[in-house]
Amino acid sequence: MHALRQMKHRRVVGFISDQPHLWGHRINNVPVLGGPQVLPSVIQKLSVSEVILTVPPTRRGAVLGELITLCRRDGLPQVAFRVVPGLHEVLSAAVPEPEIRRVEPADLLNRQEVRMDQILVRSKIQGCRMLVTGAGGTIGGELCRQIAMYEPASLVLVENNATNLFYIERKLTGVKTPVVPLLADIRDSALVNGIFRRHRPQVIFHAAAHKHVAQLETNITEGIKNNILGTYTLARAAEAHGVEKFVLISTDKAVEPTSAMGATKRAAERIMQTLSTQSSCQFLSVRFGNVLGSSGSVVKLFKEQIERGGPVTVTHPEVTRYFMTVQEAVELILEAFARAGGGETFILRMGSPIRILDMATKLILLKGLEPGRDIAIEFTGLKAGEKLHEKLTEDSEMVIPCDHRHLMVLRSQPPIPETLHEEIEQLRRLAFENDEPPLIAKLQEMVPTYQPAGRPMLTEQPA
Repeated sequence: MHALRQMKHRRVVGFISDQPHLWGHRINNVPVLGGPQVLPSVIQKLSVSEVILTVPPTRRGAVLGELITLCRRDGLPQVAFRVVPGLHEVLSAAVPEPEIRRVEPADLLNRQEVRMDQILVRSKIQGCRMLVTGAGGTIGGELCRQIAMYEPASLVLVENNATNLFYIERKLTGVKTPVVPLLADIRDSALVNGIFRRHRPQVIFHAAAHKHVAQLETNITEGIKNNILGTYTLARAAEAHGVEKFVLISTDKAVEPTSAMGATKRAAERIMQTLSTQSSCQFLSVRFGNVLGSSGSVVKLFKEQIERGGPVTVTHPEVTRYFMTVQEAVELILEAFARAGGGETFILRMGSPIRILDMATKLILLKGLEPGRDIAIEFTGLKAGEKLHEKLTEDSEMVIPCDHRHLMVLRSQPPIPETLHEEIEQLRRLAFENDEPPLIAKLQEMVPTYQPAGRPMLTEQPA
């Protein structure tokens, strides 16, 4: 109520509550008009232009969906829905103060509040030399922002895109930590080893990756060079230069992969598992699903399509995906890092998968438009390598109890045997020869669960 009264040009005409004992009473002399079902009549009678939600993130998606449906059913004119941020959003510095804001895609999810042990995380970061690859990407950039809050001794930004590097360096202007922006390709062994010699990182967060599924189906060789060979180059340099902990950022697409991207990330996970048995460096992976608002995100695409007047394109009526905000994902990555002892694959608990069609429909409705009438929805078919539904774990993976409710730890299939170096060198040779059939066969050998979409399973490398 205090936040509402601070806003100019707003007059609060009433409250809606799902608690019947409040109906008919007044709060700060403002009437409680009833439950959600009376909202359409209240909007009409009192000429309401805004509906402001004060419910916690755990219920926000369900309440928004219910209110949008009620207004849509009664054919009401466009009403703006806005949100008062929750306490966790304010304390985590996601917003500077509890200002009323417009509804974001993340509000459509019924998200459980992520609670990070900030004391533990700070104890693992403060005074340490940190390095982040892919620092200019969505996850890498948020990692840099949050790591800087815990005052490491230094923060090295490794990024191969000059524009992205420029922007992340600018975002970190003013932090207390010395920031070192480096334009570098993780596949360049001499360059990587030179960086490690010069800056002596103690902890590495490896977020650099080619991640677009359909794109890598026609660029498999490049995906292997970056996601597998680049990861191996970086990991071996970490071993050689005394890095203490190495965190690989992985994806749910690594689970029983049908795409080249997923297979390359699964191979990278297995590299982590193997090296953790042979090294003093603690290697681990953190696996999770889609991040809202990331580059290439379906939600960003939907918003652009709606702004253009449609159509909104959905691959399949039943396709689902796991979603998490970038802030939540990075908080849990840092939590996993702080708790890890090496060799683990951590899984972020991401709630229930979201039907993409439902997300598209709600985004259209939030604009006061009618799906199918004002904005068409077209189904385009699954792209190469895409699945109808993603999984967070394979059937062969066993979940180990973790004392954080948003994290799972996996005991997976045995890692690649001690011939890892020879396996990688064979893959390197095939990749640089750019001979796709034996390259795919080798990838399947390294990742037995990889079933390339539209290609037969190869059980042995062709002669």
